[in-house]
Amino acid sequence: MQAIGPAPPSTRRRIRVGDTGIVAVALLILLNFFPGWRAMPFLTDGMVLAIGMVDLVLAVIIICNVIYQLSDSPAVHAGVHLVMAVALMPFFITLMRTFPFALSGSLWPRIVQDLLNVGAIAAFCAFWVFIWQMIGLNYNAARHGH
Repeated sequence: MQAIGPAPPSTRRRIRVGDTGIVAVALLILLNFFPGWRAMPFLTDGMVLAIGMVDLVLAVIIICNVIYQLSDSPAVHAGVHLVMAVALMPFFITLMRTFPFALSGSLWPRIVQDLLNVGAIAAFCAFWVFIWQMIGLNYNAARHGH
């Protein structure tokens, strides 16, 4: 009989990654089909300019999560994270430029703008982190003759 306890790290990670993929699919459906972004009271007509980038990022997240489910390799993880960082940088910039959010008051628009700025900076930093990780993985593989 097997003891009941926490799942191994790879199993927990796969469950979390699966959940992220499900959320991305749900957002894609909500924004594009039912009820559609036009029915959401917090989005403005500026979303017309941003919906393509939003859809692209959600599709990248879905594809990356499928790849995560298929491979637990550190190189694959670094590569997929790199792809997501590359997709997220223009995503945040597009949302900052179009700002398709109907927010009232003087505080909420500023908070959302600051969060978008932090997201863009985080994606930029993540890009370089995963470039460095890929270099390190290649260096270690070459050093060990792989």
